[in-house]
Amino acid sequence: MAGRAGRSAHKAGPKRRMVQPTTKSGLFRRPWRIVVFIIAAGLLGTAGWYYLHPFAGNASSDLPRQTKSTRPESPVAVAETPWLPANWEQLGDQQKIEFLKKDELSQAEALVAEFSGSDDALVTLGNVYRKQGKSVEALTCWEKALAINPYRIDAFDGMAMVAMEKGDHTRAAELWGKALTLRPEVQEYRSYQAQALSRAGRHQHAIEVLEEELRRFPQSAMAHYLLGQEYMLIKDFSKAKSCYERAIEYAPNHTGAYYGLMTVCLRLKMNDEAKRAKVRFDECKVRDTLDTRNLLRSRNDLGGSWKAAIETYLAAESLYRRTGDFDRAGISLRRAEAIDPDHPRVLTRKAEGYRSRGQLVEALTIHEKIARSNPEDILNQFNMAGICLELKRYDKAQTALESVLSQAPGFDGGYRELARLFLIQGRDIERARELAARSVELSATAANYFVYSWASDRTGDHTGAVAALKQAVTLEPDNPLYQEKFRLATMNE
Repeated sequence: MAGRAGRSAHKAGPKRRMVQPTTKSGLFRRPWRIVVFIIAAGLLGTAGWYYLHPFAGNASSDLPRQTKSTRPESPVAVAETPWLPANWEQLGDQQKIEFLKKDELSQAEALVAEFSGSDDALVTLGNVYRKQGKSVEALTCWEKALAINPYRIDAFDGMAMVAMEKGDHTRAAELWGKALTLRPEVQEYRSYQAQALSRAGRHQHAIEVLEEELRRFPQSAMAHYLLGQEYMLIKDFSKAKSCYERAIEYAPNHTGAYYGLMTVCLRLKMNDEAKRAKVRFDECKVRDTLDTRNLLRSRNDLGGSWKAAIETYLAAESLYRRTGDFDRAGISLRRAEAIDPDHPRVLTRKAEGYRSRGQLVEALTIHEKIARSNPEDILNQFNMAGICLELKRYDKAQTALESVLSQAPGFDGGYRELARLFLIQGRDIERARELAARSVELSATAANYFVYSWASDRTGDHTGAVAALKQAVTLEPDNPLYQEKFRLATMNE
């Protein structure tokens, strides 16, 4: 259950706020341009009218989590962190840790007090409570958040983790199942759900869940490994061996997979392969022992407290920014930046600031910096592709999106945006439609149906285009862009 630090919060719902379309015409950025567009559409007729302006989908909410910062732990200068007490340097490590925990908790409590009725603030406070071992208080916060917004899959995730810690595996599997019902494309939740099902003794159900995970994410070493574990438990040793080998293929230092392979080879009387697996298992075990010691130490040492505080400061920054309080958002961001200026989420926030001010080249420079240090950061690749589209650097955009698809083949946004790229350029239209269809298959969102309708129209399937656009309107009935284009599409029918 490790590797969960640095996860971006995920929300879902039938009325997800969409990002403004961002292309050369800026058609929907001013109300008067909508009028001009409607007049032009009327002159063009209904055959290809409603795709004059390409659509930009949500830039981040559907994505897998970011990778963690690789910056080594180090003390932070008092001059960089004015909220620290004047005698900071004279305090012992344990005193510093206690101060940071109190400061993080006070920040989260202040958000709940200031933004009453905010599910974001409640989830943030719940996360802090859980990190500090207060699971009852955490559950209360998450339950209140779900009462406000029943689509908070990060709240379901936190509640499932607490249920696992308490040994209520059935409840944990149920909670992760609810999260997956809302957002089936989120990576790793099925692996967690499968572990809960397995511990509850429901092995066949766990196998089905893992097989679905591998259909979406065929290169998931964790899913292959867990599937091997399930086959081992039901004594299907040949299938277990195959799963462990695939896990090792995608994660060559997977200690558990080597141990599983060694065990299953012994059961199958394949002694030579068992010996080779044991050699690799022993090598990986030494490394894992050191990593585990470092992990346990980081949970209680000063560096670990800094990392925990970063998450809370960034959550505060996000909430202040969304409510228009940019001064306080800047203060929260500077706190996080003082702790780790190279943290991917800190850099991403800075890039978002540049992008919102139209400084696209500066934003792209930051995303390229993140890509050099964290090439597997799918969210960064996706955001970088969006900026390249705005800058008309189509080759770079395609490279970034192809990277997204290769690393996260179960993520619908990559297919949608690559389809949009081809449609903007007017090339590979058939492939664009296939990509858009795949995005709808993975996640039936309004944004995906919108791009699929565009691709259908470009391939001459006007009926299919209108049907897809109708689905977009049904999913987001308050979206004026979808409503207007659907009206124009059906005005002569």
